[in-house]
Amino acid sequence: MISLIQGGGSLKADELIQWCNYIYEEDIEAGELEDEDWFRLFNNAFNDGRILRYIKIDWWETTPIQADTADYGLPDEFIKEKFVGIGDTRVQENLTQLKRLSMLDFDSYGYKIKNNNKEIQLQPKPTSTSGFLHVCMEKKPKKITDVNQEIEVLDPYIIGHHAIYQAELKNKAFDKAQIHWGELMGRADASDNTKRKHPRYVRPGGYYD
Repeated sequence: MISLIQGGGSLKADELIQWCNYIYEEDIEAGELEDEDWFRLFNNAFNDGRILRYIKIDWWETTPIQADTADYGLPDEFIKEKFVGIGDTRVQENLTQLKRLSMLDFDSYGYKIKNNNKEIQLQPKPTSTSGFLHVCMEKKPKKITDVNQEIEVLDPYIIGHHAIYQAELKNKAFDKAQIHWGELMGRADASDNTKRKHPRYVRPGGYYD
């Protein structure tokens, strides 16, 4: 029997799939959905605007500045920037030590987001290869494509309940779907109420205030 984990926290996709299969089988007389089916349901949740505020994450992206290069890529999951700055080192744990940039007004040094949120442009164009561009942003969780992938959500069971909610809607089991929506919102509200006043920016390899 799969033990039901009550708290939130870091989970891999295969662990959440096992949890969903256990709950889903308890609800209906049906076989397990395939991993690819759960991937699709999880990713649908990431694109549901009703719960985006509860599952988006604060992310810190660092890119080496290159001479004669004004445009730098942003993650596919980018929502909006919260802080843009330039620092001397790749790992910069204190935002106050960065040279902060402002939205470009074309009369001063700054940046703009372009190409449908896929790139950030610096002006004037850097003339030397020195320093690092730091972008603290809000982004969606990374799309799930592998069972070993970690789910980038404070409480992954929000995504689990959303996936089962979708599956029950497809089965026209509307009462069961509503139960899972209620469970989802209960966990979402708890997650929202415990958010840090100053967000923890996530980077591969660790968390930085």
